[in-house]
Amino acid sequence: MDVHVWHELHECMENDDEALFLWGKALEHLSRDEQDEFKKASGEAKKISEPLMKACHESGKYQVVSTEMGAWFYDFWTQEDAF
Repeated sequence: MDVHVWHELHECMENDDEALFLWGKALEHLSRDEQDEFKKASGEAKKISEPLMKACHESGKYQVVSTEMGAWFYDFWTQEDAF
């Protein structure tokens, strides 16, 4: 992701310690291959994060990187032995 685009996204996002904590927990579970716990934590993190991204969605800035991020995740997780 372009540094300029990252800064623009950072400017339109609201910060939230709880969302950051839950994303950290989700990644911790993912790294331990705890899939059920990962799904739960990432689901909770997504619910909290959606409103924080509202301004980015409204301005269209999120859409700029959404396709790129989706492709990266798809490419990564479809690799053999991705976990």
